[in-house]
Amino acid sequence: MRGNGTPTTYNEAVYQLVHRSDLPPKQIADRLGLGLSTLYNAANPDMDEPQLSHKHIVPATNLTRNFAVLDYFEHACGRVAFEIPAASDNVSEVARELSTVVARFGDLLAKVGQALENDGRVDESELELLVGPACQELITQTARLWNAGKKEAGK
Repeated sequence: MRGNGTPTTYNEAVYQLVHRSDLPPKQIADRLGLGLSTLYNAANPDMDEPQLSHKHIVPATNLTRNFAVLDYFEHACGRVAFEIPAASDNVSEVARELSTVVARFGDLLAKVGQALENDGRVDESELELLVGPACQELITQTARLWNAGKKEAGK
C-alpha cells in the first residue's frame, strides 16, 4: 500500500473494500447477493487471484462508498478520479472560490519549481504531498463552476 492509502495490488483493493468500509462484510455480502464466505474469499489477500466479479465492483463501491478498487485501477492506469460536486446556485461565489484555488495552485507550482531546483527532480512523495490535494481542489472547484454554469444556462 502507498503512503496515501492507495492499494498497490488488486488483492489489497478488494481487501480494503470488504474490511475497511463502514458497512460490515455480512451486510455487503447480503446486499450484493453473495454468500459471506464467497465475499471473504474474494477479499483474501493470500489468494492468487481474488475473485470479485466485475458485476459486483460498481455496486459494492456505491454501497460502501469505499473507492479502493477504483483507486487501484485509476492509479494502475496513470489516472486519477474525483467526485463531481453538486452544482451551486451562486455562480459568482463559485468563480471567486475557483480564482482563489487557481492562485494557490500557482503557489504550488512555484514550490514544485523550487523542489526541482533543489535536487533536479520531484519524487513521488513530494508529488503526492504537494500536487495531489491541490489538483483535487482545483478540479473540484472547476467542476462546481462548470455545473453551476450548466445549471444557470438551463434556467
